[in-house]
Amino acid sequence: MAVGCSPLPKGNLTKNELSNLAYIYNPVSTSIHPLVSVYHISDSISNFYIGFPASELLFNQANATGNFLTQIRIHFELSETEKSGGKQGTDTGTYVYYLRKEQLKNVFYTSIPFRAYQGKQYMLRVYVSDMMRNKSNQSFILVDKSNIYNDQNFIVHSGNKSQPLLVKSLNAGQQFYLTYRNNKYSKVYVDYYKNRQPLPMPVYATEVQPDQLVRPDSSWLANIDDTAHFSLIEPGIYQFRVDTNFRQGLVLYNFGPFYPSVKEVEEMTNPLIYISNSKEAQELQSTQNKKLAIDNFWVNCTGNMEQARELIRIYYNRVFFANYYFTADREGWKTDRGMIFIVYGPPNTLYKSEGDERWVYFKKPGESINFTFRRVESKWSNNSYSLIRGQAADTHWRQAVESWRSGKVFLLD
Repeated sequence: MAVGCSPLPKGNLTKNELSNLAYIYNPVSTSIHPLVSVYHISDSISNFYIGFPASELLFNQANATGNFLTQIRIHFELSETEKSGGKQGTDTGTYVYYLRKEQLKNVFYTSIPFRAYQGKQYMLRVYVSDMMRNKSNQSFILVDKSNIYNDQNFIVHSGNKSQPLLVKSLNAGQQFYLTYRNNKYSKVYVDYYKNRQPLPMPVYATEVQPDQLVRPDSSWLANIDDTAHFSLIEPGIYQFRVDTNFRQGLVLYNFGPFYPSVKEVEEMTNPLIYISNSKEAQELQSTQNKKLAIDNFWVNCTGNMEQARELIRIYYNRVFFANYYFTADREGWKTDRGMIFIVYGPPNTLYKSEGDERWVYFKKPGESINFTFRRVESKWSNNSYSLIRGQAADTHWRQAVESWRSGKVFLLD
């Protein structure tokens, strides 16, 4: 493996640079789908860990050695948030990896240090490029060094401690170990919450939905050291804190054995709430044979099983990617962005700023439908966004639902 690092000119991130990012939520637009996680090493240095399946890379023998080789380029840009004082670029770098196929086994994985200072917040923008395919993807991560208690001060290690886990959704039987940045803490407080977060409000609603995760269902104290392993036995949400005087901590989820995939009948039943009427939804929940009820629902929409299978494939593929992209204090399909993604599909254009995302769907030239999501400060996740609702969305939402119910994937154009 060869690695090169070269500095790039620093500068402000402009709105244009953060615009037209629809491909980051469109799984077919790029071949690589990296996971990125941040860990603070000290008051001035942090790491970001990045990984993705080696099967997403293209290997080529057209080289002097005759070996199957690939080339990966990782570029990052770090800027202070407005909340932290400005958007001046503070660190940047480019790393290039030349890899043989047998080196990677199943996963490409690396960690990259960057300079970030205690008491600050930053936006980290990571570009990952498969140079053989000339395909790229981007990730945006809020780097929060405002305190030493939040989740970025913890590392979650796999059972064999070979590398940090880059996901926060774990299976019930999956063992893991915790490392906290400050080794003066030998105990961790664990709060467990049942997964009771409700569905999002309709797009035209005006009332605010209360948070259901107010009091933990159970709490306990556990050791945190090299030998203490954990597992999330019961489905739900777990928060790990080293100091109960602070609300921040590490949050992990158990959303089922296959999450974010949709394989069990219950996982297929619940997301139908977006396109079913109240009677159908009640029947889907109360029936004993849910698999038959789901099949009947889709056949009633399409009129035949062949077309129903195609709609089932598209709908639940969107549920999967809603879980993949938008998991926060609940499953991704239950979030505002997940709801819009499932019914409307990936946006045609995405404008992203520090605190907002604006999704644009084109109806015809010069006419579009817009959804704006605002980032919500939450102890549960830095990935929490709330839809700015209004009555204007009512008409085309009903059209979208009616299109699915008539056996057609909804397309605005």
